[in-house]
Amino acid sequence: MKRWLDQEVYRYTGENAYPFHIPGAKRINIGLDDPFRYDITEIGGFDDLRHASGLLAELEQEWGRMYGAGKAFLSVNGSTCGNLAVIFASTKQHDRILAADGCHWSVRNAAKLRELSVGWLAVEQSAEGFCEAVTAEEVERAFANDSRIRAIVITSPTYEGMVAEVSRIAEIAHSHGAALLVDSAHGAHLGLRLGSQMDGMREMSFPNPVTQGADAVVVSLHKTLPVLGQVSLILLPDSDQPWVRADEVKRYLNMFQTSSPSYLLMSSAAAGCRFLQEHGAGRYREFIHLLAEFYEKMSGLKQFRILKKDNQDLSKIIISTINANISGQELMTVLREDYQIELEKAGGKYALALAGIMDRKEGFDRLADALYELDGRYCGKAL
Repeated sequence: MKRWLDQEVYRYTGENAYPFHIPGAKRINIGLDDPFRYDITEIGGFDDLRHASGLLAELEQEWGRMYGAGKAFLSVNGSTCGNLAVIFASTKQHDRILAADGCHWSVRNAAKLRELSVGWLAVEQSAEGFCEAVTAEEVERAFANDSRIRAIVITSPTYEGMVAEVSRIAEIAHSHGAALLVDSAHGAHLGLRLGSQMDGMREMSFPNPVTQGADAVVVSLHKTLPVLGQVSLILLPDSDQPWVRADEVKRYLNMFQTSSPSYLLMSSAAAGCRFLQEHGAGRYREFIHLLAEFYEKMSGLKQFRILKKDNQDLSKIIISTINANISGQELMTVLREDYQIELEKAGGKYALALAGIMDRKEGFDRLADALYELDGRYCGKAL
């Protein structure tokens, strides 16, 4: 029997698999019905993303306000397109930039397309094998040894949730006349301004880099928030700065982005924005409670360990297998096949579960119960 992608996706999502992976909507519909109803084009009254001045401009302004940004530009080609646009907007051909070893491939491709020379920042690896955050000390050393640098690109948070000292790195970059660009694709949930109900929850979160001195920040709305895949934002700060001009960002965004943006995707950005404004604070409060409860519950594990670092975005649940005779890939496979829990990623000595405000208590309980059962079953033998 012939298999079709749409039918296979529909079948799979109707099963019992729990998604501890992107996208952040976690397959929960927040208000869109038949997707074909939203599949229009730039007809009268519905604006044009390339030259937004109506509904789409208003939507970008709403998102910008929630981040405390001066400007926000929608990208329906994901953060890949956003990274290309901000790197081109902040450099000239043959300039020199700094980038971290663990950067996204879009940063490398932007450097090749722009014919930039790249100074690679050394990034420490954890015992489990994932990249730590870029340090301010490493950035300072790089600038001290090279006066040609015109921009630095860092990832914060990293895939595994390690958050850099953005404010310090921004000060260093600016003191040397360079722009700071932050790939924050996995940090769209950080620093959202959702009203007074968010007070008292700061200890579980971090600011968005756009309010910490970064000159351009790229966030993937779809990775951690209830927005459909591919929708991202470029955020520029709410202050004048000489390194990244908004008109240049928009020029290159139009150059790299499709000229036929999906109104389904952009409608999901509108629905997600409205959902966060109306329900976001309550969702965040419940999520932080569930997350704290999960980390507390996991403290009794013997073979596995749930990492918890000071500079870690704790919505990235890192399951260390460093003390167990099992790899992260093997653990990820067991959780998928035996427990119908789908994780985001695995390395040699860890597995990564991505949580967010759309996750439910059921999911955290299922993951906790599965890990305890595997922890108890493991007695010196591979699972």
